[in-house]
Amino acid sequence: HVAFTTNDTERMRLLAGGGLTFNGDTAAANALDDYEEGTWTYTAGSNITLTSSTGKYTKVGNLVTAIASISGVAFTSGNECIIGGLPFNPAVGNTPVLVVINNGGTFDYTPRARTDTSGNVKFRAPATDNNLNVMVQAIYQV
Repeated sequence: HVAFTTNDTERMRLLAGGGLTFNGDTAAANALDDYEEGTWTYTAGSNITLTSSTGKYTKVGNLVTAIASISGVAFTSGNECIIGGLPFNPAVGNTPVLVVINNGGTFDYTPRARTDTSGNVKFRAPATDNNLNVMVQAIYQV
């Protein structure tokens, strides 16, 4: 391992097996061993159409934050809509997701939006409309 100290106090350690620990912690289970940023390409699943297809994500350890601002969205009221292609499949289904629909300045927060374990975001369309802007924010474990 390699340790970094100030005034004889360990502040950071690079573990021999990989990972980074802080403030004298030597446990591999507590080590930060994965960090990634990137883009993800989402897809239109059931009952939805969309025109743009790129979002951004950050993965720290086993926690992923995926964000997408989608334009040109159309759907029909009451139907379950699916946006696919999350950058990593969630470990557990039914993780709550924030889905905000912007209809010309009126914002709709979709209740019960959730993930499944196949990398999809599912939600019920609140109204029949088209050419909407939809913002998706998913924070989930992998």
